[in-house]
Amino acid sequence: MMKIWKDFKGMNRILVLFLVIISLNAEAQQISPYSIVSNNFKLSWIYPQASKKEVGKHKKLEFGIRVKDEINQQIDKFLANNSTGLNPYNPEDISVEMTFVSPSFKEKKVYGFYYQDIVRNRITWTQKYTEYNWRVRFSPDEIGRWTFIMKVVVKGKEEASFSAKFKCVASDSKGILKRNYKGDETDRYLYLSETKKTFFTKGHNIAHSAYYKLTPEKAERHKKWLKQLADNGGNFFKLELGAQNGLPDWNNYQDYTSKMPQMWEFDKLTEYAQELGLYFILFRHHTEIMKGEPWEVSKWENNPYKQGFNLTGRKGYFNDKEVVKWQKNALRYIFSRWGYNSSFAFYSYQEMDNWYKDLQKETGYSEKEAIEFVTEWYKQQKQYIKNELNSHQLFINVYATTPDYELNKNSKGFFANSDVIAFHKYGQDKDVNYNDRFDKSIALFKVWNKPVFVEEMGVGGDYLPIYKCDKAIFHNAIWSTSFMGTAGTGMTWWWDRGIHDFDYHKGYNAINNFFEGENLEEEKYNPQKWHNTLSVNRATIENYCLINKNATKIMGWVHNASHFWSNIPSDCMKELKQKGSFNEPYQLEDGVMLGKSGDKKMNFNLKTDAYTNKGVQNVAGKTFEIKGLKARAVFGKKKWYQITYYNTTDNKEVESTKITTNIWGKLKPTYPTKNGTDYSYKIIYLGEGKKAP
Repeated sequence: MMKIWKDFKGMNRILVLFLVIISLNAEAQQISPYSIVSNNFKLSWIYPQASKKEVGKHKKLEFGIRVKDEINQQIDKFLANNSTGLNPYNPEDISVEMTFVSPSFKEKKVYGFYYQDIVRNRITWTQKYTEYNWRVRFSPDEIGRWTFIMKVVVKGKEEASFSAKFKCVASDSKGILKRNYKGDETDRYLYLSETKKTFFTKGHNIAHSAYYKLTPEKAERHKKWLKQLADNGGNFFKLELGAQNGLPDWNNYQDYTSKMPQMWEFDKLTEYAQELGLYFILFRHHTEIMKGEPWEVSKWENNPYKQGFNLTGRKGYFNDKEVVKWQKNALRYIFSRWGYNSSFAFYSYQEMDNWYKDLQKETGYSEKEAIEFVTEWYKQQKQYIKNELNSHQLFINVYATTPDYELNKNSKGFFANSDVIAFHKYGQDKDVNYNDRFDKSIALFKVWNKPVFVEEMGVGGDYLPIYKCDKAIFHNAIWSTSFMGTAGTGMTWWWDRGIHDFDYHKGYNAINNFFEGENLEEEKYNPQKWHNTLSVNRATIENYCLINKNATKIMGWVHNASHFWSNIPSDCMKELKQKGSFNEPYQLEDGVMLGKSGDKKMNFNLKTDAYTNKGVQNVAGKTFEIKGLKARAVFGKKKWYQITYYNTTDNKEVESTKITTNIWGKLKPTYPTKNGTDYSYKIIYLGEGKKAP
């Protein structure tokens, strides 16, 4: 006993003594490790289903808890009338709490959540009986023997407690996503906690499977999109926790029971993402606080806090103490149910300007006042998630249009209180990548020195028919954004309006192969861009690249900039430009008709460049420039580099050549004579001499 006491040095000794006594008592009674009974409460090991008390590192461990009949009767009473009895979604009524003690004696407290089991076919959900209506989910992050103690508290009185041990073993998990805090170029990228390798994100928004109402069939489609992404080199996506799917408190801020089928689907979806090795951003949608159009379900008029507390304006949503208390109850449920998942990498509130713009109208606040007011609410949410709920997730925030306020290092808004920052930029103009996305990526990292995501991009919604005609606008966007110093590829929004319907997601394979094995943090890359004319709209060559700190390694992408959607010769594009629609509209997988004549008529001749009427230009043999490399002295030895070009469809090598810089440290490679629409390339420094090493 004394040895155990000494081994637990630094812990709360009262807790340790309690653990030891309970553990010894359990052993004396030969209680099964998979089912522990105390005072008519029962704890059962649900997952993983193993013959030993073992769980993989960063893998899911799930316990089921059955409370005694008298408490279940009180819970059923509340669920029947929402007034009397015990509310299982209010921790002041009943709280299931579990404290895990790691092999290094670190404590982590997690909470149980009320659960209903579900079965379904492709049409309907049906509730399935389970003995264990309370669940605790946890992912251990240390290999070795863990101890846990769990208690059930009803109206402030402890009714039951359990204690046991399990073993965490090695697994194939790569860990959780983390970021650097070194104050240099390494801060651009993320890394995996287990492998310590750079995690370069490749993927797009696969936010939901239903804009207005989730169904089993739509849920299956969502999983299919995830698999398609993972099977083609993707590793990252953005997922909405919305009113139409798993957001617990949307229908009733006190009672989440009506959302049990949707939350069950969310269980399956997020577990599937982890199985596929996909990490994700979980975001809350600005529609929760906005006017109705064009959203049918998620809108301010239907917001359960507006309805339940008879809020006359949005200000109360952010600062009414009782409202915020119930919001935190919902956060507790969200992170208790899904927070264990190592693939759940970021938590986010999306397009914050849309969260506060109607508040501005109601209060007369200036933009600065509105940002700082809502930021105070957000800081409370973040602090609660990080400290009380022991979250491992990073926090990412974004605006639809980033205000100038957030470009000031001394500002006190969302970017100052985020681990990672992002921006959205839609558009189909030729210069949207070169000017808008590149320049904003550079500006945000310069101010905040945090990883930056182009978190939403794509054509404007009325220009979606472009995707049917050609992949160039999607292809060029994901390749160019990969070399802007961002944390990964830009994330297209229109997964369900073109990307998966036309198999464009397969384009990630080549990007994945290109970046495979590259340690982006170690090289401390800086982004650079170049085009060959004074006006980007007249450019025939654009180049984007990353140059390492020592100018010994360059990775980049060069493309024929006249290969622009508006001047690509095809019958499809010709029809679109002439009519603004298709004679035979294309039916997307979810039933939406793309390019109907009855849709809003768009002029597809407006987004042009200097070569629209001349077609795609021949740029083979022309040169482009990369600056800031090792310069050749006027009469000194040449500085030699080798450039190798790759095909951006299969990443196969196209050609390789040795070239030298000039006295200004510029390298002028020649565009491959094969005259492809674009190429990726890698350049390495060979050394100096009269002849190539």
